[in-house]
Amino acid sequence: MSDLEVLVWLERYGISFQEIVVTLIMSTALMIMVFLFLFLGMTAFTSVDSTIQAGINSFITGGTNCVLNVCVYYILDTYTSI
Repeated sequence: MSDLEVLVWLERYGISFQEIVVTLIMSTALMIMVFLFLFLGMTAFTSVDSTIQAGINSFITGGTNCVLNVCVYYILDTYTSI
């Protein structure tokens, strides 16, 4: 497949190079933040074996992931509509 064919397919589906770069950067940042939060959450709640602490850790991690996803979709929607 040639470069021209790739550009035609991308244009046909309405995908620009800018959208690909923004999506890749935001996805990478989101992944780094989720892993960082997981590691910090695991070290914060590992002093005593407790199912309550495990539940809190899971709830915080899942909630943060949901909030970050909403923020990323909002940012992508804002910047890709310019």
